[in-house]
Amino acid sequence: MRKFVVTVLTVAILFVGSAAAFAADTVTGEIVEKACFVDRGAHGEDHAECAKRCFERGGDVGLLTADGDLYILKPAEDAEAFESLKGMAGKTVSVTGDWGEQDGDYKTLIVSGTTAQTN
Repeated sequence: MRKFVVTVLTVAILFVGSAAAFAADTVTGEIVEKACFVDRGAHGEDHAECAKRCFERGGDVGLLTADGDLYILKPAEDAEAFESLKGMAGKTVSVTGDWGEQDGDYKTLIVSGTTAQTN
């Protein structure tokens, strides 16, 4: 009986630990177009329409945090949440997702959900 209890507890601990390792992260920041921001520092409401045009041409969607960190956002298998971000250029949003592979100098977040914030 003691062996059974130890086994059950061990499995439970491993399950909880592995679930935490796969938990999605949430990052809050402004939606920007990567090239416009990196090359010219362009962001904010004044740049939103330009960023949207760049997204239509395939520009990278970025998330600029209050700390100045820039993350590149990529679509998950269900791209609905990611696609909604393209219309939110210049807005502050919280983006939920899993970390992907590094994209040059930038971390990549695979978007699974979004929440708009008030600017």
